[in-house]
Amino acid sequence: MDLSLAVKNIGKVKEVSLTELEEMAVRVSNELKRMIKEELLGKVEDFYAGAAFHLSLEIFRRRVERELNVLFPAGEPDAVIATLGFTPQPLILLLYALHPRYFFVLASHETAPVSSHVLKFTDELGWESFRYQVFTVKKDDPVSIEEEAGKALKLLLEEKETVNGVCVDITGGTKLMSAKTAVYVYNNLRNAGVPVYLTYVASNQISRTISEPGSEKLVVMPL
Repeated sequence: MDLSLAVKNIGKVKEVSLTELEEMAVRVSNELKRMIKEELLGKVEDFYAGAAFHLSLEIFRRRVERELNVLFPAGEPDAVIATLGFTPQPLILLLYALHPRYFFVLASHETAPVSSHVLKFTDELGWESFRYQVFTVKKDDPVSIEEEAGKALKLLLEEKETVNGVCVDITGGTKLMSAKTAVYVYNNLRNAGVPVYLTYVASNQISRTISEPGSEKLVVMPL
């Protein structure tokens, strides 16, 4: 599924109101559900990538922008450390909404290839002032997870520019990966004066790999 197709369609909805976007998302969702019900599985992912995902992106970004001061009272974070599962959409949504300067991903050997979809999307957007790096962990090994989270944090803290805040996104990956990464980052930043937020991209799934367009919501928990 080539999610970078959504980049070409984002420009078409920039001037459309949020209410209209949400109405469009409902219609597209109904069509996706119809296709799944009729077992047109070969066409569903192409339709989602070409006609639905850009709506999710723009709706998600505008909702986050509208609630920014409530979600992040200490200011918009400019770094994300995320655990990755088998679907790239949550990370792409978070990236598009926050446009952080640093985006570090912890992935297992099985999910590491999924990270290429994220990079392809940012390449299509033409983002330049943006650092993206993937760290591969052994998903069931807490020592491996901590070591790779440590490498990500070390790179972040070595940057000359001050980090204004860090999101630890736990939407993807195993429970152990998410929990260990969140605890490690919080324990190492809590005395540094850097705000840390636990984030999760919630959504209504209509298939294993596709969420209902427009249902995506950013849940934020300050640590």
